[in-house]
Parts: sequence; structure tokens; C-alpha cells
Amino acid sequence: MTGATVADGQGLGTITNDDAPAGSADLSVTKIDSPDPVAIGNNITYTITLNNFGPDAAVNAVLADTVPTNTTFRSITPPASWTCPTQPAVGGTGAISCSNASFAIGSAVFTLVVRVGTSVTDGTVISNTASVSSSTSDPNIGDESAIQTTTVRQPSLVISQIYPGGGNAGATYTNDFIEIFNRGTTTVDFAATNYSLQYTGQAGNFGGAGATVKFDLTAGTIAPGQYFLVQAASGGVNGVALPNPDATSLIAMSATAGKVALVLGTAALASDDCPGDDNVSPFNPNVSTIVDFVGYGGTAASTTCYEGSGPAPFSTSTAGGLDPDARSTIRALSCVDTGSNSSDFSNPTTAPTARNKLTALVSCP
Repeated sequence: MTGATVADGQGLGTITNDDAPAGSADLSVTKIDSPDPVAIGNNITYTITLNNFGPDAAVNAVLADTVPTNTTFRSITPPASWTCPTQPAVGGTGAISCSNASFAIGSAVFTLVVRVGTSVTDGTVISNTASVSSSTSDPNIGDESAIQTTTVRQPSLVISQIYPGGGNAGATYTNDFIEIFNRGTTTVDFAATNYSLQYTGQAGNFGGAGATVKFDLTAGTIAPGQYFLVQAASGGVNGVALPNPDATSLIAMSATAGKVALVLGTAALASDDCPGDDNVSPFNPNVSTIVDFVGYGGTAASTTCYEGSGPAPFSTSTAGGLDPDARSTIRALSCVDTGSNSSDFSNPTTAPTARNKLTALVSCP
């Protein structure tokens, strides 16, 4: 109290306080995550909103957060007038702190991005807490922190269709294609979690790195129930153009029989005709990074790798009056993967339809 006035009249004293009343700022924080659930190896984006409901500015306001367990730091984007001097290196972990010397009445929105580790198990719940504080008194205690939980899910991508006769005489389409389907519950971002398509012939070895046998999926997303169309090479000028491909490769597949692996990561598989197999029939791949595998055409003896008891059917006859180059091998039910190429796939005698991200979503049970 400064400049107080004391008045004394007839034994009564009066003290007048001319100090301004102490300031106060009602602060709160909310947090939203996206996506939820999140695929293993993908990013979580948190939108953190700080509110100052007044009546005064909050002096020395601070947003505090910590990179959640099972994730690593990617970025923090503050609004104007805020700085974030404390933050981990990209790929690191630790504390995050952002400050503002005078947080005016209103809102401040931050974007925090973290990446889920590739070794995190399906069903893991990631929890993140953000809090706000200042040196100004808060008249409404209890809403200065917010917790957001995000469920981690194992991606469930499968090869849903292979068309290897593109451009050949009698072809339906000018180009070969490989179609991927997301039968899981979370979006996969290929930029965050790279995959690759790797090909070899009926009895050939994997391990090649050339563009005609390997294509890295490093861009684009695939949502639950969505198809992703990868255009491949062409054997000629016959057929019509594919619908807009979601990615374009130069993989050159045999029009009669071959092997295609959908692989987590971009590392080439080992030089082997059936990676991880024990060379005892049935010949099944056994490598942890192989997400899905389709051997097509031939027999269980001539096509040297497949899932289950034999390869996916692919006839070279003109049964049904349709040229083999006009046909595909297609997963009978996109949502179903029993681990058996011979029963999961069929080789219809009708011309195929290539499906891309614009195709209607399929709801899997």
C-alpha cells in the first residue's frame, strides 16, 4: 500500500488504500489428437489450445508438455508472440516448454507432432498431458491441464488385386497394376511409415533393387476401407488407360506367374526365392517385415513361394472366352485374409476393374 491517507476525527481513524487491485487471469487448456486410433510408426498431431478468459493478461505464461512414452518428437509450432526455447531434437524425447511474457485475453493454438515407435504393440494407449501456468493469479483453478489418450493399432494392409497383362494383346488395361487395400482401423501414411512392393518371377529370387522389381511407397495415405492403386509397367499399347493411379511404378510382372511381396520398410528382401522359408513344401515366406505376399499362377511346385498351400489362381487359357491378358487375380473378399493365396484369391473370366482411392470405401467388420 502506497500513498495511504490517515484521517483522525473525534478519535476515529481512516486509512485509504489507493493501490490498484491485484491482476488475475483465468487460464485453461484443451487438447485434441489426430488420428485416433493411430497406426504403428505413424504421426500423432496434437492441437493444443490455451485460453485466457481474463480479466487481465497472464504474465510470464508457460505451456508445458513432454513427448509421450512410445513416441519421438517431430515438431512444435507456436502461435504469434509465443516461443518454444525448450524442445527435443527431431527423433528425440523430453520436455517441451513455450512461453509468452504477456498472454493477452483470447486463445493461442499450438500444433505438436510426435511419431509412434515402430516396435509399439497393437492396442497400446499413448497418453499426453499439456498444462499452462503464469505468474498471474488464476481465479478458477482446475482446468490448467488436459490429458489426451490415443490408441495404437497394427496396420492391416493387404494386396487385393494383381493385373500382370497390361498392354499385351487382348489386354484390358495398358499397364499392369498392383492394388493395395486397408482392412484395418487406422489410416496409414506412407510418408511417415514407408512400405515397398517387391517382385520376382515364378522361380526367381527376391533381393533386387532395380525399378523393375522394387517400388518404394514413400508418399500418400490409405484410409480404412480404402484401395490404393499402384500402376506398373506395360507390355505394349493394347488396352485402355488405368483410372488415376495413386502411385506409379516401373515394376514389370510376368503375364503368367510371379511373386509379389508387400514389405514394411524399403530394405530389399534377402536374395532368396522364398525369404525365410525352410525349403520344405509348402513354400511360405517367413520374414517379419513381409506384410502380405502373393504368389500367382503356376502350381505349388512351379511357383516357389506363396501363402498357404499354393499360389493364387491365374489361368493362361481362354476359358470363358476372355484372353488371359484381360484377367486379374483378385482377393475374393477384400476384408478377408486367411493366409492362403489359393483360397483367398480367384481368377475371374470377366475383365477386371482397377480400384483406387476414389473407389467407394469398403467397411470391414
